[in-house]
Amino acid sequence: MKKLILSLSTLLITIISYSQHQTISVNGIELDKKYTQSQIYNILGTPKSIKPDESEPWLSWYYYNNSSFAFGHEDWELLDCKIKDTTYKVNNYLTVGMHSDLIKAMKGYLIEDIDDDTIYMYWAPSKEYRDNVGYIKIIINKQTKIIGMISLVTQEMFWYYM
Repeated sequence: MKKLILSLSTLLITIISYSQHQTISVNGIELDKKYTQSQIYNILGTPKSIKPDESEPWLSWYYYNNSSFAFGHEDWELLDCKIKDTTYKVNNYLTVGMHSDLIKAMKGYLIEDIDDDTIYMYWAPSKEYRDNVGYIKIIINKQTKIIGMISLVTQEMFWYYM
């Protein structure tokens, strides 16, 4: 009986914590927040390389194994990322290699688009957050339903390229 109560309590706490996402973060780096380069290194680790974006001189790409992150030079704000390995998690939960059914456990605002071999899901904590801050684009293998890549789309970058 005690084990059942403990299991149910743990499950309830887990569901509540995942359903209460108010922001998007990657390994603790939140969108729409300013960081120092030192904080980025402490959170994400030392990148394998850093390259200024050739077409956008106001940002640099930080490369870590198979994943990459773009930060603005002025305020070190996370502007873009491509997650292709399990080292990085969105909201300390979602990562590459997980089954796509787990995306729905995060609640929030979700749009699904199906192509030939790929499912695209677009997730944000709310429609307002998506419209004003950003969202994640999740690329899923249509046959296996496994997440292959997670990318970040901030409104700042979205409107810059429009």
